[in-house]
Amino acid sequence: MIFYTSNYIYSLTPRLEVCRSFIISWFRLYVYMHVDIHSNIKIRKAYQSDIPRMCDLLTELFSIEADFVAAPDKQARGLQLLLEDESGSLVLVAAVENEVVGMCSVQTLISTSEGGLVGLIEDVVVKTDYRSKGVGTALLSEIFSWCEEKGITRVQLLADRDNQQALHYYVSREWIYTNLICMRRFTHLKENRSRISGDSKGNPNLT
Repeated sequence: MIFYTSNYIYSLTPRLEVCRSFIISWFRLYVYMHVDIHSNIKIRKAYQSDIPRMCDLLTELFSIEADFVAAPDKQARGLQLLLEDESGSLVLVAAVENEVVGMCSVQTLISTSEGGLVGLIEDVVVKTDYRSKGVGTALLSEIFSWCEEKGITRVQLLADRDNQQALHYYVSREWIYTNLICMRRFTHLKENRSRISGDSKGNPNLT
């Protein structure tokens, strides 16, 4: 029995060694790829020159959110306003050399519940090829640091209820659901602008 077991183990040894070598090689490649990607990613404040690429990212984001429709001109105008509001807003990008691969923004609000400033986080989006590599976490980490410097005690965001991947991501990082329901209504100013920019039949473009 001992002889049989020893030979059985011996016969498996070459196979185990092959499997072991394969696993080690795969792990080294995995680590190399992730270390190489992270070493090249830089989290920084967005520049005006980044606006076109950020609009591309927002188009990708809005394509999976039922409440929004991509309109690059509007997104560019909104981003410009955020960049100009340096005291109350922050727009960050994740860049690999000259390519913007992710973004995130935060705006300050006054909360009577908190008795002070809170932050509204929006536009958290990472290019498909760079997801699940810590880019979003790095962006949000810098957002949190900025918020703490501003004395902000709470941050909040909206997420599409059908985007289960995003919801799981936030919950796994200690974000909690609330009992609040987001509701919205456009002002008459929005309605007037929509009529002006409506289609040939006069139908407003409510985006």
